Amino acid sequence: MKLTANAKINLYLSVLDRREDGYHNIESVMQAVSLADTVTLDTSPAGEFSVSLSMTDKSLPCDRGNIAYRAAELFMSCLPAPAPSAINIAIEKNIPVAGGLAGGSTDGAAVLRGLNELYGSPFSTDELCRIGARLGADVPFCILGGAAVTLGIGELMTPVASLPDCTVLVVRMHEKISTAEAYRLIDGLPTGARRCPPLSDMTSALARGSLDLVSSAAYNVFEAVLPKNSEVFAVKRLLSEHGAHLSMMSGSGPTVFGLFDDGDAVASAERALRERDFDFALAVPL
Repeated sequence: MKLTANAKINLYLSVLDRREDGYHNIESVMQAVSLADTVTLDTSPAGEFSVSLSMTDKSLPCDRGNIAYRAAELFMSCLPAPAPSAINIAIEKNIPVAGGLAGGSTDGAAVLRGLNELYGSPFSTDELCRIGARLGADVPFCILGGAAVTLGIGELMTPVASLPDCTVLVVRMHEKISTAEAYRLIDGLPTGARRCPPLSDMTSALARGSLDLVSSAAYNVFEAVLPKNSEVFAVKRLLSEHGAHLSMMSGSGPTVFGLFDDGDAVASAERALRERDFDFALAVPL
């Protein structure tokens, strides 16, 4: 079975309080986009349960350090009467790693979706999302896709209208950002530095299908803890200068995306990015 594991972007992301379990409560609007990894699954009877994983990106682990591997183990452990099976997973990576696009979470979600189908759909979508939440906060959304308001640690989801037709230009940064360090810096922000537009502004903008209103309502608190000389800001400016309705960092970064509704503007932005040696991909909202 071949599955498409789609990336997500954050149109809105506010970090609230830190929980006793170490996670943070968030308010977010996530949007699935067509940029995707390809996950291939096959299973066969075996004397005992086993998982094998291969990745086109050789920098990534192929053992329990990989969420896709753990997803297979967790799925089988949740079956009422698991049959001994050998599960083979192969992942073609296209989504930037550690870029704020849920590249790992979407692979894990694809493994859960695929195994659920291969084993006769023993779990409902809601049950699969609850299983996925044990792997990571973004996994439930990646199981559902589309667009949604996500609360709690990301496991509480309410579907909303998706972005109107547009081109999503996704830019891979040269710099790296540690998610753990980004959250540590967020925890140190004074309360006033976390002021953000109301979440309802974004859901209203999506319902009205207006890229201009989406741009006005967009927010990502993680941009507040970036150093002033971060290339994130330089790329945001570049995309805006070339006609993006919105240019913003996704998640805890560092990937930046721009929303365009004009083909000539997209081509102009592409040329400027190539001149500055940035890798990028074109996508559409799903």
